[in-house]
Amino acid sequence: MEITQRGRMVKMKNLILSFGLMSIGLFIYCSQDNILSADSFSITPIVTWTENGESIYPDGVVEVGVEVQIADGDTLNDTTLFRKGSLEIGSIPNNSVLTIIIRGLDQDMEVLFEGRQENVTVDKTDVTVEITAEHVTPNPPSNMSGSLTSDRGIRLNWERGGSNRTGFAIYRKLIGKSASDESEIQEAFSVVEPGLSENTMSYTDNNIYRSGRVLAYRVHSINAAGVSPLFASCTVAIPLDTFTVTFNTNGTAGIPQQIIIDGELAVEPNEPVKTGYRFGGWYKDEALKDEWDFDSYISDDLALNAKWDIINYEITYNLNGGDNHRDNPPTYNVETATIQLLDPTREDHNFAGWFEAEEFETAITEIPEGSTGDKTVFAKWTDLVSDPDSFTVSFETNGGTEIASVRIKGGQSVSEPESPTKTGFDFDGWFKDVLLTKPWDFDSGVVT
Repeated sequence: MEITQRGRMVKMKNLILSFGLMSIGLFIYCSQDNILSADSFSITPIVTWTENGESIYPDGVVEVGVEVQIADGDTLNDTTLFRKGSLEIGSIPNNSVLTIIIRGLDQDMEVLFEGRQENVTVDKTDVTVEITAEHVTPNPPSNMSGSLTSDRGIRLNWERGGSNRTGFAIYRKLIGKSASDESEIQEAFSVVEPGLSENTMSYTDNNIYRSGRVLAYRVHSINAAGVSPLFASCTVAIPLDTFTVTFNTNGTAGIPQQIIIDGELAVEPNEPVKTGYRFGGWYKDEALKDEWDFDSYISDDLALNAKWDIINYEITYNLNGGDNHRDNPPTYNVETATIQLLDPTREDHNFAGWFEAEEFETAITEIPEGSTGDKTVFAKWTDLVSDPDSFTVSFETNGGTEIASVRIKGGQSVSEPESPTKTGFDFDGWFKDVLLTKPWDFDSGVVT
């Protein structure tokens, strides 16, 4: 029989275990109820290797262990390790039934072979027991390979490499990863499965591994002394995933999506432009609370949303000595409904319109919805005192608080002034005759 041990060929030998008489004495065992006596003797086991009748010493064996177990009772159960010599085991009662076990160990104290014989009866005569040692250290596994399963487990396969009666152990370490993977690269292997049966030739590591990881695996043979240094290995690289980054601009020109490898960075695009708004950044959520950092690694599909801050524009009224209407707004934005510019007032002047420039060439009456930019408007006036078609409107309060008169161009309506007050009286309106019989309608009445 031939076996493989660390690359060398070692032929199996017959181990001859000889028991020789060393001394004869009397062994007496006493108890309270009876006295038992028996002849006993000591033996010296002589362990030799023979081939074709000549003694040899097995290649690779550093020590040989001999264990003698007595079947009837716990009188002796001893283990002796020695080199090429003999050692006295101790006193054994006559006619004991023994189990003899031998083991050959290499320099790492791993079992290379094992022999066993039971029901050996020893009496006062010399006895020679021939035990054939069987190889214990398994042949190394080989041709290990790994592949991904559909759920990202890793399926490992190997060949047993011959007889293996003790099983296998699986080890793993992480040796590569993507930049976004926060796991630590491992310096040493760690056990994944400590004990698979001797007939096993595959194993699935069901941990879920993210893309870009590179894992090294070993399958070790297991011998009687534990895990053997004999192993097969393989490396499994999990392909890098790609992810899609989309940019939702929320109402402006589209930005092309990006295909990003797992662990890489998305490229920040040029800022989009939206009329009337200021770009406020890219956000992971539609509520625009979680802003995206482009120094962050991509590890999944990502949809980024543009945030827009509305711009408020100023309206400047150049009144040229007049007073602005109180309802003319100071600001507006692109979403403001159309603004109708209201007329200002100026004593003894008639308002001749709003204009875009002080040259009074282009009139403006409104700021349409959707407009942008700061606005400046200029009030144009005509002098009513020198205008023959203008009239003075006086307000007689009949003892109440005074109301200033106004100059109005003919054919125009006059704005209703604030109501006067008079102690002990309630104001009851304006009339166009002294008898107070003809009320004045400020909405429809015109000055002529």
